[in-house]
Amino acid sequence: MQEKMFRLMLGTGIIILLSSVLWAANPSKSKLDFQLKSLVRHGSVLIANEQQVLYRYPPNKNPLLIPASVLKYATALSALHYFGSEYSFNTEFYIDQNHSLVIKGKGDPFLVSEEWQRIAQQISLLPDVPKKMQGLFFDTSL
Repeated sequence: MQEKMFRLMLGTGIIILLSSVLWAANPSKSKLDFQLKSLVRHGSVLIANEQQVLYRYPPNKNPLLIPASVLKYATALSALHYFGSEYSFNTEFYIDQNHSLVIKGKGDPFLVSEEWQRIAQQISLLPDVPKKMQGLFFDTSL
């Protein structure tokens, strides 16, 4: 398990380092796309500053991906450091007037994909929740 985690972290670090070095060398977008094609098979690379996205590979990839486990670890450790072990993240769920489920996440690094089925079951047990939802929306405003 530790070896698998080490390999994952090492691979992620290499991709981040490689993409940073490639970006710093300022190659053409097509050359960078070509070099990343063999490295990134199941995910994406995003390079941004405070104002804008500078580069995204693959170009049409959905920007609202589930963060990599390495990023979740960093977020969880930062949260423990800055907020303490007693702090609790919350995620808010709303049903709007059109019977759409609205989810407002607030950065919970422990809210992983394995939890969504349990959450859906809990919501479906609430008495005022319609049995059929018309839509699903994510409020990413934090």
